[in-house]
Amino acid sequence: MRWLSVVSGSLTTLLLFFTATALTKQLGQVAQLISGGLVALLWASAAQIVEIGVLAIPDSLIYPCTALALLGSVWALESDAPHGLVVGLIGAIGAVYLKYSLVYALIPVGYAALILLRRRGLRAMWPTLGVMALISAGAAAYLIWGYGAFGLNNTEANRFRDVGLANLLSLERNGINLWYSFHATLPLAYFGVGIVAGALAARHRQVPRPALHWLLPFAGYALCGIALMSSVKLANDGYGPTRYLFPVGQVYMLIFAVATAWWARANIRRVVLLVILVGGLVSVNLWQINLRALDFAPEDFKVTLWRYADATLPNDGTILFPDSSPLRDTFNRPHSGYNGATAFTWAYDDNPTLRSPQSFFDEGAVAFLIFTERDLAGVYNLPEFDAYREQLLLLKQLPAQDRPDSAFIYYMLPPQTPTDVAFGEQIRLVGYDLNATTYRTGEVLRIRPYWQAAVTPQGNYSMFVHLVALNGDPVPLAQFDGAPSKRLTPSWSDPSEVLIGTSATIALPPDLRAGNYQLILGLYDFMTGVRLPADPEDAVTIPIFINGSSPHIKKLMLE
Repeated sequence: MRWLSVVSGSLTTLLLFFTATALTKQLGQVAQLISGGLVALLWASAAQIVEIGVLAIPDSLIYPCTALALLGSVWALESDAPHGLVVGLIGAIGAVYLKYSLVYALIPVGYAALILLRRRGLRAMWPTLGVMALISAGAAAYLIWGYGAFGLNNTEANRFRDVGLANLLSLERNGINLWYSFHATLPLAYFGVGIVAGALAARHRQVPRPALHWLLPFAGYALCGIALMSSVKLANDGYGPTRYLFPVGQVYMLIFAVATAWWARANIRRVVLLVILVGGLVSVNLWQINLRALDFAPEDFKVTLWRYADATLPNDGTILFPDSSPLRDTFNRPHSGYNGATAFTWAYDDNPTLRSPQSFFDEGAVAFLIFTERDLAGVYNLPEFDAYREQLLLLKQLPAQDRPDSAFIYYMLPPQTPTDVAFGEQIRLVGYDLNATTYRTGEVLRIRPYWQAAVTPQGNYSMFVHLVALNGDPVPLAQFDGAPSKRLTPSWSDPSEVLIGTSATIALPPDLRAGNYQLILGLYDFMTGVRLPADPEDAVTIPIFINGSSPHIKKLMLE
């Protein structure tokens, strides 16, 4: 998907180049190269387009579709080629299939079709219009009856049904999205320079005019795109929604490039000024990229959660999110770009307090609950929720405490047996789970520890679990040896973090005699083999035998 996104971005650049050259056909080849080069430069170097356009999400395929709709429409009209309408229609339908709100991509196609119909007459146009009607009918029929577009039950569809019309007509929301449509694609100052350049070029009546009649459908395209975006999303909600404004930015860039090329054609003798303008544009744009790079310097919130979960969380079961959470699609590989080795499933619940944590775990295989500070102030702002999460085990507040919108990662069940055993003043065993207390020979014993690091451990420690006789013989009758958790101990740098340890399995030998046995659990340096000492030495109430200290006995009744 990342490679496909990169290819789609390159294809979009090429399609916009040819669209600009078609719009400036009357100005000559030099002006065509200038307009095409400018629009390609703008699209290929816009900071947010570059940043978001390489994510592994299907939305990146929207941009070549809308660019194809624009190219096919302009090509059909400016070259008097009706078959270009079919190309434009296919691009527009592709955009709609990817995102319903991109229905405005049909505006330039419809505009070109009406002008050509008036210019050529119905007799000459009916074959093309007939093909377009068949394609449109087939696409609409599949969406309505095959895909069930009117019965969608997702966040955007439900929001549109509830408040879509009011949002569509909101001046405030449209104003915000209008501003961000420039901020995310073409700076308003650039657009203003292009308008001034076009106005100056218009004074030279001897210079041919480009296809200025496209300003009307382009304006309709942009305004409809902003309004339909406003019906369900606000661009200032985060980096994600801005990507839906990139198709609007395509017409901004085309207008700027055409106006600049027109000015250059009218002032062909001022080549030096043109070089300065283009050089300045490149320099300012690169400077802008460097400035905007600061906006993306902090790792994106979802990426931080990806890295943490993939490196730390065991695949114990489903992750529960609030339905409205900005993190709701974090582990959806096609939509979020998550490419971790651990595949997590997810579910949604806006009021988990209606069920006990144990029932979530037993009935729905829900192992984790993740929500943000915004969720806590919004959908989870319930009187009973604070008491509810006290029943859970807080693993980590992510990212760091000083970030404005942290995520809270909870394990649905605390350790079966809480403990407080320190290893070398570095690592604490805060609890463990044991799959049973009574076993038969040949069965499997499973023990899972829970860890905290008071300080960042100085060594790379491994965990051992030995099953030994109760009579003091230290020879292991069965054992486990491996990493104490998914993450290596030198990465345990957050003293407030609880790490779910490795689920150690020990196959009980079939020839064990019936009796009482004990487990010895400890840590040792992987490089030197030296064990970390355990404290307290006389914690007889802790049913785990720690590093040869006084007996911390777990009786295993083998029958």
